[in-house]
Amino acid sequence: MNNLKFLFLAVGILTVNLILSVCHGGIGLFTAPFALPLITLTIALGIEKINPIYKVITIISLIIFHDLIFRVYSSGNYDQVGETLVQISFLIGVIISLIILISTIILNRNESLYHKLSSVFIYVCIISLYFYSFKNLGPGWRIYNL
Repeated sequence: MNNLKFLFLAVGILTVNLILSVCHGGIGLFTAPFALPLITLTIALGIEKINPIYKVITIISLIIFHDLIFRVYSSGNYDQVGETLVQISFLIGVIISLIILISTIILNRNESLYHKLSSVFIYVCIISLYFYSFKNLGPGWRIYNL
């Protein structure tokens, strides 16, 4: 039951930041680098007795869900500079989340080295693949060039 509370807390943080993003895109843009690490910290430290690979999959799914909703539904249309700010905001949050994830996984002495390394590898690969595939998603300047 304790794990469920922390999962709901992480989803609540995600929801509040997405509501801010939909209502005012600028606030959501500058709170995303704080919300993503906070979600990672909540999941990584709060959820116990679960394989780190499952923690990483949960963290990745919440981060990707946040970014997809933010890029598609945040208020306003933005140009190339706006797209760059969205990408930088996402990358800052993801890098800080990676640092938090690595530190919490390494400090956990109950897991094997294989699970620790594979969870970090899965995080880096999936986030890199997602960023490479969807970095230009959203209502950007391409709409007006048709």
